[in-house]
Amino acid sequence: MGARIRLWWTVRRRGALLLAPFRVTGRNAAEAPQRITVGAGTRIGQFAWFSLVGKDAYVVIGRDCTLSASLAITVRATVTIGDGTAIGERCLIADHGHDHMTYLEPALSTGQAPSFGWETSEAQPVTIGNGVHMGVNVVILPGVTVGDGAVIGANSVVTKPVPPYTVVAGVPAKVIRQFAPGTAGADEAGSAQDAG
Repeated sequence: MGARIRLWWTVRRRGALLLAPFRVTGRNAAEAPQRITVGAGTRIGQFAWFSLVGKDAYVVIGRDCTLSASLAITVRATVTIGDGTAIGERCLIADHGHDHMTYLEPALSTGQAPSFGWETSEAQPVTIGNGVHMGVNVVILPGVTVGDGAVIGANSVVTKPVPPYTVVAGVPAKVIRQFAPGTAGADEAGSAQDAG
């Protein structure tokens, strides 16, 4: 039985739902059922893509999450998503990037045209807390921690940690508002500032 079918059955046995079609790629794709953990009550929409590029690549998704269609998670080390989190369509979560210098440096030294290479940068784990809401088309970059109850506006690129109960938006994402216990929606941030 293929890794994708085993992953689908493993997720279903845990009381979660992974809608087909979906893709699993990378050097550890065959081990997807052991490397991708999905909590009970979680629903992952169609066209999800899990890219397990590192030998220590793991994805941990909590309970009762709603992850919309066309989610892409590319992981070299660890991506963790907490319980009760909602992620909009076409979001990308990456704990690494491309190491462009592996193919640009040789081209610069020889004067020949560069040819894209697939080497990756060092992994920086990504953690998304409990009860987070991410709008559509959000990009979470390596090393980012998103605190519990945070809200990330649509089309944002998150480059820095997001404190709990904070609204961020933009490219790069900046703090729009922060909430404190008992404020019932009061604006604690005052003015926009860098997230983190």
